[in-house]
Amino acid sequence: MMIRTVLTGSKAELENGYQMTVKTNGAEIKKFFSLENNDFWKNGIWCEDDEIVVDGHTMTDENCIDDIEDSAVVTLSGGKVFFGVGIEKENGPSVEAYFKSWRKKQNTVFFSFECMRENADMVKKKLSALGIAVKNVRCSI
Repeated sequence: MMIRTVLTGSKAELENGYQMTVKTNGAEIKKFFSLENNDFWKNGIWCEDDEIVVDGHTMTDENCIDDIEDSAVVTLSGGKVFFGVGIEKENGPSVEAYFKSWRKKQNTVFFSFECMRENADMVKKKLSALGIAVKNVRCSI
């Protein structure tokens, strides 16, 4: 299954200030917010008031992005990106729009799918044979 951007709400709701939501996974959201090799967060760029929901639980200030499991289902909504510092700051796009812009510039994509438990080893071997990195496989009963 391919990861898709999901917009919630009618066109009228979105035009009246309701938030859009971007759906992703833990691995991709950690890469997005990473300061390492990421020009999107350099030179005093930051965001505020975004909401991150991980596997149905809203993150708080006590949570750390790095602690999100790669296979977690994550939604990102709200917030604003700011460019510059102090009184010179300029309002930028919404966090969702900034994330989608970042995603378009990536040369890799993230996939999330499920298979029968008895096929897991075979699926991992076939993906590896195709040169696809298989990371943080989560099995649930």
